[in-house]
Amino acid sequence: MTSPARKEVARAFGEALNEHLVGPPKLKRGNVAAAAQIARSHLYKLSRGHEVPSLTVLIGLADALGVHPIQLMQRFLKKLGRPDAE
Repeated sequence: MTSPARKEVARAFGEALNEHLVGPPKLKRGNVAAAAQIARSHLYKLSRGHEVPSLTVLIGLADALGVHPIQLMQRFLKKLGRPDAE
């Protein structure tokens, strides 16, 4: 069983990831998954908030999205409502 806190983290990360995927430029999920060296199904689960990424996956996704991992984390922390996200 997944804890409520883990579900909240997964959901917030999924929202942050989706903002990067649909924001300009709109990226194809298959290309992002390939560049991050993860399965498309794993990217889907991450973007839907069903899973929490490992640090390795987070870094790979940031690289595939063309952003620094800290930018992805800041957006994620902002979704969680953390004041240190600024």
